[in-house]
Amino acid sequence: MLDNSLLTRDLKLNVITNRHPQTKDFKAIQTRVYDFWHRIWLKTFDELNGEKQLYSDDFHRQDEITFLTYRGEVISYFSFSFFDLSLRSHAEHSYFKNYPADVLAKLNDMGLTRVMTMGWFAVSPEWRKSSRGKLIAEAQLAMGYKRYLESDCDALIAFARNNRKVNELCYMYGSRCIKADQIVHHVSVDFLYTLKNEVRSNPDPSIASVVDHLWANRIIHNSTPAKDSGKVAA
Repeated sequence: MLDNSLLTRDLKLNVITNRHPQTKDFKAIQTRVYDFWHRIWLKTFDELNGEKQLYSDDFHRQDEITFLTYRGEVISYFSFSFFDLSLRSHAEHSYFKNYPADVLAKLNDMGLTRVMTMGWFAVSPEWRKSSRGKLIAEAQLAMGYKRYLESDCDALIAFARNNRKVNELCYMYGSRCIKADQIVHHVSVDFLYTLKNEVRSNPDPSIASVVDHLWANRIIHNSTPAKDSGKVAA
């Protein structure tokens, strides 16, 4: 197990719940997070399919964004959105263009229509290569499952890259595969869903304790006070 006590002291979980910043501090935070997201994913898409431009649409459409900082530096990112697949206007959202039709049909058949999506998982390359890379990746991913458990959704859904073994991390936390080895953005992905009663904690107690600490002390960035068990950023 890892001794994460010193790292945890300077590691913070942040949550953005408002897409329209009104304060100077909030604008600065959103800009830092956007710059991180844009840098990581533009490089990823360039490597996968040669794309040289990344618009901000998929950053701004998210309902919530979580990110980890270490001594103020953004080092990881994950974002979440909420949909009701029983509504045509939700089911026809552009996010679902990457989903095979039979995946959405299966979710509907199982009665899993109120869904939370998670995506755009990113960890700073410098932290991926460090001895703490496993902790950061697994802790950041765990926040999606923590948030899902507090939601009113029937299922958590996502598609996860297989070459980076993100799918295996999702299975570790309790996700099930609904369709395997599909190609999205020229890379193999598994389409996943998760039920609340099947969510699991990290099997490494030292990482699980960091996850619990970060979640309990998360910082909410919002233009107005948030009704949440976490702290509200000024």
